[in-house]
Amino acid sequence: MSTIPFDDIVPGATVRFTIVDGKQYMSIRDIIMHMCGMENKRAAEVWDRLTLEQKNELSAFCGKVQFSGRSERIQPVITFPGALKLMMFLPGENAKKNRSAMSTIMHRYFAGDPSLLGEIESNANSNHPMAQMARASLETPAFTAVSAPTYQDQHKITNGLARVCSRVSQVSSAVTSLVPKVNVIGIQISSVKTNLYGLSGNVTTLAKAAVTTSDTVKKTNDILSAKNENQTSMIRDLNKQLRDLQGKNGELRQQKDKATNEAIKAKDDAIKAKDDALKAERLFTKAAGDIKRLRAENSALENENKRLKVEDNERHNALLSAMDAIARSLV
Repeated sequence: MSTIPFDDIVPGATVRFTIVDGKQYMSIRDIIMHMCGMENKRAAEVWDRLTLEQKNELSAFCGKVQFSGRSERIQPVITFPGALKLMMFLPGENAKKNRSAMSTIMHRYFAGDPSLLGEIESNANSNHPMAQMARASLETPAFTAVSAPTYQDQHKITNGLARVCSRVSQVSSAVTSLVPKVNVIGIQISSVKTNLYGLSGNVTTLAKAAVTTSDTVKKTNDILSAKNENQTSMIRDLNKQLRDLQGKNGELRQQKDKATNEAIKAKDDAIKAKDDALKAERLFTKAAGDIKRLRAENSALENENKRLKVEDNERHNALLSAMDAIARSLV
């Protein structure tokens, strides 16, 4: 699996990339993870929550691939120019810093900051993977079928190039008046002016080259159509699997409801059994109290019976003594 260092945008970050039909694509999830500082699952949610308008704007730069590795699924990918657009839509502090950096570059460009020339030349000669990918994306633009420009279009392009040249000349004069030591930069700007004027004469040639690419675009569209048919078939299969899963989910839900009802019934039976046990315990406690009370009463009755026997014996003995005395008196 190939990765590209992303440390120019987020320190220490790397992003998976692949090549499809000669174009380099990067993992959208990896970009969002590093730009927003979040995990893979959250990054997928951020992509899903982009508006339809935003996704339509990015659609020309996007594709779908399956990276190598266990548990890898088909996921969205994006070209380098598309990634720059995507960063404008993302939340988070890193994305905010990146937008500020891009705003600063645009500000320097419109202000005619000559230090941009050195930075551009440095990037043009750099072997850094990010610079190489950026250059590759310029060399293989995503053309659409176009027709040759009209005379009016050529006139507009020429006037636009003339205005650009005029602006470059103004910037060159301002730099010369402010910093005498930048004469070399002024010469470079003059060279750029000459090249721009030369480009104005090559507009028709470039337009013809663009028309020539229409055949390539048609072939690419055929390939994309075939891929779209394959994806449509996959979607149908996935929908069928989803329906099957929904059916199984319904059966599982019924089994769960049945098990829940049985558990509730068992719980009610347990509560009832517990109540019966409590009732039996109360009856046992009452019976034990009654037995204790009856034993106490029986003990009292035995004591009373003993007392009565003693009294009866005493009366009997007294009666015998009296009868004996009577008998002696009669003699």
